Amino acid sequence: MSSYLESIKVENFRNLNNQSIEFNHRINCIFGDNGNGKTNLLEAVYFLLNRKSFKKNINFRNLLSVDASESEIRLWGAYKLDKEKISLTGRVNLENSEWWVDGEKRVKNWHFSVAINPFDASNFSSSFTHRRDWFETVFCSLDVGFKKKLSLFRKIYKQRNFLLKNKPYDYKSQLNFFDDEYCRVSSELSAQKRLMVQELNPVLKSIFNEIFFEENIIQLEVLAPSAHFEYEALSKKLAENREKEEIIGTTLSGSHKDDYIIKFDGYNAFEYCSLGQLKMAYLSILFAYINLFRYKFGVFPIVFIDDVSGELDRHRWKRLVRYLDCCEYQVFISTANEKFREELSALSSAKYITLVNGEIA
Repeated sequence: MSSYLESIKVENFRNLNNQSIEFNHRINCIFGDNGNGKTNLLEAVYFLLNRKSFKKNINFRNLLSVDASESEIRLWGAYKLDKEKISLTGRVNLENSEWWVDGEKRVKNWHFSVAINPFDASNFSSSFTHRRDWFETVFCSLDVGFKKKLSLFRKIYKQRNFLLKNKPYDYKSQLNFFDDEYCRVSSELSAQKRLMVQELNPVLKSIFNEIFFEENIIQLEVLAPSAHFEYEALSKKLAENREKEEIIGTTLSGSHKDDYIIKFDGYNAFEYCSLGQLKMAYLSILFAYINLFRYKFGVFPIVFIDDVSGELDRHRWKRLVRYLDCCEYQVFISTANEKFREELSALSSAKYITLVNGEIA
């Protein structure tokens, strides 16, 4: 099943001019000097499809054009799903937002996209919480059962921390009651993470070799104390930590402490690898996920790549560009790097869009 965005028009969105822009069903390369609206265009397309920005902590005032004559952002798009053409409309202001698909109001997201920006690889390598949140988001999109289990764990974890922090009347008895369910759900969730990683690993190995032609062996692992995978061991750990947990007011053991590591030839990539190797590993995980998503749901997500040229040498740029040229899904990729632009300009299946002060040149 093929899916892609045919066109978009926006009003009052950042510095973008109020004009309609048509896209290629395959690769759309967005060029321009820094500050001319490349990332803003990617963000507008992502916002139309997902009703949110791919940037963190972005609110309406951040998105509204400084030159707007009214405090409202409007977006229109034409989306193609196989032979069916679908109209998308959005209206966002300070009070609320409204979205329509083929003229009918839509409350929930209906499309899934993958966004890659220059900071993701760095955060992925350096931040345990960013890495954990990223994988949990990915696994939730691949498996409804995982999503439900994670939601239940977060609910119990929040309740347990409330008791530890606030210590209401008879809180010790309540903790004993919650601990049984907490240990069961937490151990099941940690075990499910391992299964999800095992499912992703064969695809990751194939994609890594296909893109970069590297001889290294790459593998994902869930890094967690063995107690997290066993009900009895986790229950014993909670009992041992109870006094300390009551003092600090938070839960010290469980699935929320699990981490994910990349093994490069058997070594921990976050300790062993160069920035370029880490970037390759991160991109390979992303594209492995995209292919696994297609396998499970029969359709590719739309992919947004905002200037990923940092830490990659020209040899690896070429490999990445050749890989994208053979992919079946729609890609939006931007860069201000002239050398990377030269590689993208050689693509036979791409459309090229150059922005100057928010307007197509």
